[in-house]
Amino acid sequence: MYFYSKLFVGKSIRNPELVRFRLRHGIGQPRVYVLILNTQEEIAHPVEIMHSAFLKQSYYRDNPPCILGIANGKTEALEMLRTLVEDTFRGTGGFDIRGYLFPHGIRRAKGV
Repeated sequence: MYFYSKLFVGKSIRNPELVRFRLRHGIGQPRVYVLILNTQEEIAHPVEIMHSAFLKQSYYRDNPPCILGIANGKTEALEMLRTLVEDTFRGTGGFDIRGYLFPHGIRRAKGV
C-alpha cells in the first residue's frame, strides 16, 4: 500500500506512525478508518472511506491502494473528507480532488 506524502491524520490519532505500521503489516485496528484514493478515472467518487479491516482482502494485496488519510472512527473520517472537499473547492474553484492533491499526475513509488 502507498501513503500520500502529506497524509491526513485525524485529531484523535495519537501515533500515526504506529497506525501506518499496523496497516502495512495487517494488524487489526478496530476503530481505524482510511480514506483511499480511487485511481480509476471513470468512477465519479475519487475518495472512498473504508474500515481498515478491508485492507486485508486479497484484492488489496494485488492492487495496493493509495491511502490519503487515517481517522479514528467513521465520524472523524467523514469530517476529514468534508474538509478535503472544502479545501479542494477553495483551492481550485471545483471539485477535482485528484487534480488538487496530485497536480502533476499520480505516480506510484516502487515497492509497497
